[in-house]
Amino acid sequence: YFDVLRGRDQFDSTSIDLQDCDNEEVELENIKLGVPQEYFCEGMSDEVIKSVSDMCNLFSNNGVNIDSVSLPHTDMAVPCYSVLNPCEVASNMARYDGVEFGLAGSDTSYNEAMAASSRSQGFNDVVRGRILAGNYFLLRRHYDEYYLQALKVRRLIQNDFLEAFKSVDYLLTPVTLTDAPSFADFTAQDNRTQTAKQDHCTQPVNLAGLPAVTVPICLSGNNHTAGSEEGAKRRSLPLSVQLIGPYGSDKKLLRIARWIEERVDFPTLVLCD
Repeated sequence: YFDVLRGRDQFDSTSIDLQDCDNEEVELENIKLGVPQEYFCEGMSDEVIKSVSDMCNLFSNNGVNIDSVSLPHTDMAVPCYSVLNPCEVASNMARYDGVEFGLAGSDTSYNEAMAASSRSQGFNDVVRGRILAGNYFLLRRHYDEYYLQALKVRRLIQNDFLEAFKSVDYLLTPVTLTDAPSFADFTAQDNRTQTAKQDHCTQPVNLAGLPAVTVPICLSGNNHTAGSEEGAKRRSLPLSVQLIGPYGSDKKLLRIARWIEERVDFPTLVLCD
């Protein structure tokens, strides 16, 4: 599937034509994995920490060198994203005016009121909130204070990764702080708070523009409805690790991910009639 998706698409300005620079096989004994210490943050469960430790042991037992690395601006990733993403949303959603793109709202006066009607009825609270925030950040009097500063922080985050890849070949990190929360636990806090908590490990690599892949490796022992009849029947939830590589190493990452899948024996979900 990767070979189908990769490459330049003339209808997609965000696609690129990478050279086949990563077609060679990955020899584990010749690679070095780094584990960023900043990813093990407050609120991370013992199960998640142990799952990463077990994966490090698996790699180490197969000849892979493991080393600790530092990505000092990791904590700034979510705040940086909270500025850049609304700016992107505000820009991208500007085309949804109810005429050429988007839902045609109840107002058909073909002016600003129609666009407002289209977006109010076609977008939920999260999207509308990001459009408003993005336009606020992009105002001339706020541009330098918010958007420009966020771009500078993103560069610092990217430089952290580039510096780490001078001493290691790939990075191994957790994916989330815990296993998947129950619906009641998730909705007990607003979306922004949940994002700031659960995206701690996955947001930095996206801001840096680097390839990454998450691989489920085991099931947690956590049971959100313990003691109930439903809880007795409920299966445990997946815990995963994240592999991050340098720019252009997509195919090598997938090969390492396949190597992990072949050895962890992650249980297959069986659908019953």
